[in-house]
Amino acid sequence: MATTAQRKAKQNRRWLVSIQILIVILWGYAIFLCWFYFCQFGLFVVPNEPTTDSPKPANELSALRPPTRDYTLLPPDHSTTNSSLHCRIIPAQLKEGEERKGVVAYLHGNRGNLYECRFQTDIFLNSGYDVAMFDYRGFGESEGPVTEQLLLDDALLWYSDLKNKGYDEKEIIVWGRSFGTGMAAYIASKNSPKTLVLETPYYSFVEAIRHSSNFDWLIPDAFIRFRFPTYSFEPNIATSVHLIHGDLDEKIPFESSERLKILWEKSNRAVNLWRIPNDNHNLRESSEETKPEFIEALNQILGNR
Repeated sequence: MATTAQRKAKQNRRWLVSIQILIVILWGYAIFLCWFYFCQFGLFVVPNEPTTDSPKPANELSALRPPTRDYTLLPPDHSTTNSSLHCRIIPAQLKEGEERKGVVAYLHGNRGNLYECRFQTDIFLNSGYDVAMFDYRGFGESEGPVTEQLLLDDALLWYSDLKNKGYDEKEIIVWGRSFGTGMAAYIASKNSPKTLVLETPYYSFVEAIRHSSNFDWLIPDAFIRFRFPTYSFEPNIATSVHLIHGDLDEKIPFESSERLKILWEKSNRAVNLWRIPNDNHNLRESSEETKPEFIEALNQILGNR
């Protein structure tokens, strides 16, 4: 029969093992948080993965594409980081007698790049608008270190360059899609474009992460480096604002657009919210599946009616 000392020693060994297990778990959690903090951008974006939205094969899409003007912008940190932004302008597809309506400054989502997202601009080109795009750092041919502020600064640099190229703000529609909506709103908060369109916008990127992630409960807010608080990027009062959102969005809840509308309308501005019924995050899956409500919203915003 075990003595009191033996029982106490056995209990102490159990406590020691429990403490050791706890230390291992805490160290593992700390390592996970460090990994997440430094590698999170690659978790949220897929820069060069082909998108699956287009119903047409690649060779057919290539044949349909109009000529483009590609150029490179060098951000202020280029001299120390070798950063660069790959930019593109696609001329409007005008019929005989038509005049160009303006330019859509398009900020794409978190997948693909300029080459993979071109089909998303067809309706703009066919509606009489030039389309301007650029790839974010790490996407396509754009390079450089990535932080939230650098991405925002790059967006402003790109927009300013468009104005320097002769585009008047009265003819610029800033159009952000998904990941690009935060940067699009930031541009409109620092400038006065004619129109701001946010397609499936997030209220803040932190909320979007927590909504779509299965392990968000493991991540304290302090470890999320990319926050993009769209709600704080209130557009200039002279800019008309449109929000487009599917009410079954599985990645960014429809309520994000509702909250942005309520918040920004407190400044006595009109905010148009286009609710796309029974549709999810990807509103442009194919010409056969795209909801007529989405096409109607685009046509009205682009002045096709």
